[in-house]
Amino acid sequence: MPKKFGRSGIQRGKLDMLDKVKRLMTSLRRNISGNVLILFAAGAPVFIGGAGLAVDTAQWYMWKREMQYAVDQAAMAGAWSRVGGTTGNEYKTRAQQELTANLQVVDFQGTPSITLANYAGQTNNSVLVTLSATRELPFSKLLTGSGTTISVSAQAAFEKSQAFTACLIAVDPSTSGAIRFRGNAYLVARCGVAALSNSDTAIIKSGNGAFNVGYLVAAGQIDDALAGTFTDPHTGLPYTNVAFEGQTGLVDPFGELSPPNNPTPRTYACGSTTSYTAGYTNTTLIEDWTYTATGANGPWAGPSKAQVSSATQTGTEPATASTQVNKNNNPATPQVTTVPGSVQTVPGAPVQTCTGNGKNKVCTTAPGPSTYKRIDRVTTFTHKIDSVSSTTSPTVAAMQPGTYSSFTVSCNTTMASGVYVINGGQFKVNAQDTVTGAGVMIVLKNGASIDINGGSTLNLRAMSTTEMIAAGISEAEALKLKDMLIFEDRNSSGAGSSGDKLNGNAGAVLEGTVYLPKSDISFNGTFGVVSRCLVIAAKTIDIGGTADMASFCPAGTADHTGGVSIGGGAASVRLVA
Repeated sequence: MPKKFGRSGIQRGKLDMLDKVKRLMTSLRRNISGNVLILFAAGAPVFIGGAGLAVDTAQWYMWKREMQYAVDQAAMAGAWSRVGGTTGNEYKTRAQQELTANLQVVDFQGTPSITLANYAGQTNNSVLVTLSATRELPFSKLLTGSGTTISVSAQAAFEKSQAFTACLIAVDPSTSGAIRFRGNAYLVARCGVAALSNSDTAIIKSGNGAFNVGYLVAAGQIDDALAGTFTDPHTGLPYTNVAFEGQTGLVDPFGELSPPNNPTPRTYACGSTTSYTAGYTNTTLIEDWTYTATGANGPWAGPSKAQVSSATQTGTEPATASTQVNKNNNPATPQVTTVPGSVQTVPGAPVQTCTGNGKNKVCTTAPGPSTYKRIDRVTTFTHKIDSVSSTTSPTVAAMQPGTYSSFTVSCNTTMASGVYVINGGQFKVNAQDTVTGAGVMIVLKNGASIDINGGSTLNLRAMSTTEMIAAGISEAEALKLKDMLIFEDRNSSGAGSSGDKLNGNAGAVLEGTVYLPKSDISFNGTFGVVSRCLVIAAKTIDIGGTADMASFCPAGTADHTGGVSIGGGAASVRLVA
């Protein structure tokens, strides 16, 4: 019968075994003969395996490094392809080309995955490339029994360039409220609005006005009340404004330009005409002049005058611009009109003639000698000038290009084509004045300002390139200054606290660009446009009050066109994973 062991017996057996192994190892340690060989033999498998694994690991690292570089370049190439405007799967072709070109050692890779991916909350704004390669290596296969797979990936995010144009531009780089929309103003400017200011309140709105501008661009922030979908109060149609905030690369479109000069001294003056008014007294005297004669043919005696009537009239002569009348050339000589009467025969009294005496006396009666009478009607008219007054009235001012200390319009004014420099004063158009100028440029220097009042009739057109060249401006500069209507010199001190004012009406037309880099401008009222969009670029812009601009551009101008380029963020590609 076998011997049975309890639990304590089993434990004693284990301890005996451990003791035997311990004694063996102690004996081997103390026995130095053949020790190195034994240790080497015991560690050889580990040493040889470690060396082989190190070789394989270096190989894996080299493959992975090459593959990672290749997918990085492939993702970048695909992203740049998308930035360049390619469509469809062209970005995949470009990425595959770059991937293949950068794989020199690894020629056993699988088929890469090249796709568009979402990044940072946006859709399909990155290119993702993944690649795997599997291959057996001698030592690692002994451990795993299969080949090793190396996988790499790269993701390149891209941002397409965003170029903007605008026709209403505030160029101050940092001020708050660079563009202010106020009150109940109404503005349609689908050619775009931009502020170069990086302020958190670069473009702001107050009041209940309607501002249909298409898009608003700012280096800083834009009032939320300006972006969204609204209803046009005039047409009843919906319109949408889109805000682009925090934009980089925005530039002053005219920042590199210099205004032309015209040193010829000029003075504004209206022409005039003088009219003269005379106060007069007219006297009309009518008399009957009676002439008598003893013979049928005269001689006439007389006249004896009998007044029939006399009348006096006073008044004012109609104004005349002819030679001045005065008391010295008073036409005082009476104008006498005589209407001769017919000759009347007046029989004489009977004459008795007697002869003889007594009974022999004989008397006879015979008609006496006749007399003759003629009554003429004589009218005497006297015109007497009592007083003379004169009135001088302005006529059209015909102005020529040159330098003016001020240009304050005080009568209807025409401006010949050319460059008008306002040196330190104002270019001011009062209400009810009319100013026309075809092919003109107004240059403001040394604090000169613009003040155009509502009620005026204004029709100004910018110079063409041909007109500039004819005025002595080089062709190169003329091309740069094309469409410039009002140009404030960047070295000017600006218009001061009062700023510049554009208060037009339905009859006012500005054809060209208004550039005021040193001055604030307030825009009220309205202006008409004919052949091009009105462009206003100023330090800051305030639109409010009675501003009622139904369109900055001619009818038919497409949205987001008609303005000038203000730059924008450049295209960019970067590895994000």
